[in-house]
Amino acid sequence: MFDIRELLETYRPFDAAEAISLERLREYLRNNTDIFSRKNFKGHVTGSALTLNKAHTHLLLVRHAQLNMWVQPGGHVEAQDADIFAAASRELREETGITTFKLPKLKIFDIDAHEIPDSTQKQEPRHCHFDIRVLLEATDDRLTLSDESSDIQWVTLEKALTFADASFTRMTKKAQIFLAHRRESSPWAKYFGQ
Repeated sequence: MFDIRELLETYRPFDAAEAISLERLREYLRNNTDIFSRKNFKGHVTGSALTLNKAHTHLLLVRHAQLNMWVQPGGHVEAQDADIFAAASRELREETGITTFKLPKLKIFDIDAHEIPDSTQKQEPRHCHFDIRVLLEATDDRLTLSDESSDIQWVTLEKALTFADASFTRMTKKAQIFLAHRRESSPWAKYFGQ
């Protein structure tokens, strides 16, 4: 299984809240070995994809059936995933049906540590997801709803900012900055290797 520690060495958080998530993740990595296992209820590393449409006007959201909230596609890292980018892109395919997209050039877009409530259905206690997020650009916008979600839709970046979840709002603000600066001389300029 791959190691994400090297990717974190040069990562810089966007704000104080993300800095806390990053430190929680680093502490978790120092004290745990089976970091991707769903059976590790100290927490586990997950991967998700904040996905832009080709025109860069909308973000893709799914309404998580179990949590009953709008989130970006994502989930658990599987044994066949070569890295966190493969995990996030696989989750995007499984949850939305999108199969064509541009991947970043080995850059993490966001990090969030958040609690998952206990589930009697899955017989899982409350635990933490250390979510490594990547920004993807879909080159196809046809969607297929999976059984993990109750709804799926493209929303404008402006509408995405109205969602209550602070970490999603942070990612949306980052996406706006990325879009404003990607053609300039900035760290985002070559995110997709362009």
